Amino acid sequence: MSTPQLDPAATDRRAHWLFVGVLVAAAGTFALTMGTRQTMGLFLGPLNSATGLGLASISLAFAVGQLWWGLTQPFAGALADRLGAGRLLAMGIALVALGTFLTPLMSSTAGLIFSIGVLAAGGAGIAGPAVLMAATMRHLPPARRGLATGIVNAGGSFGQFVMAPIASTLILGLGWSAAMQVMAMLVLLALPAAWVLRGAAPGAVGPTAGAPQSTPLPARQALAQALRHPSYLMLASGFFVCGFHVAFLATHLPGVIELCGLPLQYGAWSLAMLGLFNIIGSIAMGWAVGRWRMKSLLSLVYATRALAVLVFLSAPKTGVVMLVFAAVMGLTFLSTVPPTAGLVAKFFGTGNMAMLFGGVMLTHQIGGFLGAWLGGKVFECPLGRCSPTSGASATLKLHNEDFIVTELPLQLPSGTGEHIWVDVEKNGANTVFVAQQLALAAGVNEWDVGYAGLKDRYAITRQWFSIYLPKGDTPDLTQLQHPEYKVLSQSRHVKKLRPGDLQGNRFRIVLREVTGDREALEANLQAVAAKGVPNYFGAQRFGHDGGNVEQGRAMLAREIRVRNPKKKGIYLSAVRSFIFNEVLALRMQQGLWGQTLPGDVLNEAGQPTGPLWGRGRVSTTDQAQALENSVAERHATLCSGMEFAGLDQERRALVAQPIDMSWEWPQADQLIISFSLAAGSYATAVLGEILHSTEPERQDEDPPLT
Repeated sequence: MSTPQLDPAATDRRAHWLFVGVLVAAAGTFALTMGTRQTMGLFLGPLNSATGLGLASISLAFAVGQLWWGLTQPFAGALADRLGAGRLLAMGIALVALGTFLTPLMSSTAGLIFSIGVLAAGGAGIAGPAVLMAATMRHLPPARRGLATGIVNAGGSFGQFVMAPIASTLILGLGWSAAMQVMAMLVLLALPAAWVLRGAAPGAVGPTAGAPQSTPLPARQALAQALRHPSYLMLASGFFVCGFHVAFLATHLPGVIELCGLPLQYGAWSLAMLGLFNIIGSIAMGWAVGRWRMKSLLSLVYATRALAVLVFLSAPKTGVVMLVFAAVMGLTFLSTVPPTAGLVAKFFGTGNMAMLFGGVMLTHQIGGFLGAWLGGKVFECPLGRCSPTSGASATLKLHNEDFIVTELPLQLPSGTGEHIWVDVEKNGANTVFVAQQLALAAGVNEWDVGYAGLKDRYAITRQWFSIYLPKGDTPDLTQLQHPEYKVLSQSRHVKKLRPGDLQGNRFRIVLREVTGDREALEANLQAVAAKGVPNYFGAQRFGHDGGNVEQGRAMLAREIRVRNPKKKGIYLSAVRSFIFNEVLALRMQQGLWGQTLPGDVLNEAGQPTGPLWGRGRVSTTDQAQALENSVAERHATLCSGMEFAGLDQERRALVAQPIDMSWEWPQADQLIISFSLAAGSYATAVLGEILHSTEPERQDEDPPLT
């Protein structure tokens, strides 16, 4: 009886379509899950506006997701090695969709951690590279595995490239909440891929030449064998470094470019170059894996990356240099994945490939977490310092009498006029509350009460208020009794007090529990007294956790409508102050604080000024204008929104000079500092140049409209 002969042409066609089908399924799944996950940054601002949780709390959910994505992969790989990839991929895809769909419904930090950090990121890890690479290798012959892993790896980059514009278009057309839920539905398009990549027979394809038998070992035994293998540990170490580089560049390259003073578009172009050349590098490396030794190719990638960084550090930071650097780093970005996956298969076979490669991916994500986090520590405080860090710390405002502020008025009341001016001392009360109480006592509307500026609540402060009361008897407001304020004197005047109607403020600040190098502290005190400090707007201008800035951004982007004129003014002021601080911070980072640049606008004291953004022609030129424009381009929505709102261009000094500054040490751990500042300058900017101060936690914090 004759054995039937197989048609070679038919066999080749089947192999070809198997190759194509597996690659489309694996690369498509990676594109949809990774692409959707990478678009989440577009929803960060709207999420903050909707929940009011603050950027730090929402970012925590994304940080948890980074680690959870890596942690799930070795466990998902171990299950896939036993049960087959199909079930795991289907579960992972469903979890990504579920987590993404539920995110707009969450209103707490814990809820966002659950939806973004656990469900969506965990699903992306289950349907991630470890399972996809292993499933691909099991379905294809050894000769095609290298190219296949390169194409699958490139699928993730392609997904980022495609899904981001889709997400932004959906946000504009449907709003952020509906857009996120549509993105969740798009992820489900990957479900058919789970059927294509199904199968629990790791031994269906013969092992790579020279590799151990592909029959899976028990998970503990396979892991113990790998951890005793020096090459596996070296692969994991290399992937840790790779993850550090990848996360640092993806997260902080735009900030590095801004720090170098280049226009905003170079940041976007550089990220585009990273993505484009990452696709090229991944596919090229997949092709090369089948032709050259994988460990040599991996060594070449790491050596090229190290050389590129060294050349970049020593080269002039021009736009062309940035783009070339991004292109080279893109070629080496994730081209480490194909040879790393191939070497794991070569050393241990494909039987436990998913779990063992998942373990390597875990080290990659730990490196990625550190790259993003440590890079962020460098940029952690966007407000740069001009004095060296003393390392000292102290407690501020332990008692209200530790922070005494006396307003220095432009003029004193004349004795006649339609307005009553009252000199008030507050102790634990905020300015708005006292204004409301004065209006009630005088029987007038709240808007008839004026004041030159807001003063701290947890302090003893003295300031003037005006009350419009043209007719009738003059009430004796000095008789008011309240535990948090008292009226020291009153007199009439011809005009109302308006914001900014003051010379400045005199401060007496007691810092307690001072620790650190006394000599370094004294050096900083002397430097601040002599040179002044960066004239940053203080944190109180921006509300709790920067809430006023985010509300202003949402208002200018027309994501929310603010009808209250007072709130609208507070939000606009916060956004304007934020842009000024960004310009000042950039000058600090470039070592230009206190220096006069070509094209600077100087004030009456001959000091350089920064922009208070609004309508009108930018008054700076040359280098100063280029620096300010680079910040404006990065925050184009905010700047154009302020112009549309009718604000006019103004200038503010970049240097705040403390006047009549003195200090004493009544005790070894207690420092008292006294000084005056011009109107609009903040005592916190002075303290920040001297030491790190913290305030006691208080449960009854003021709302973000401060």
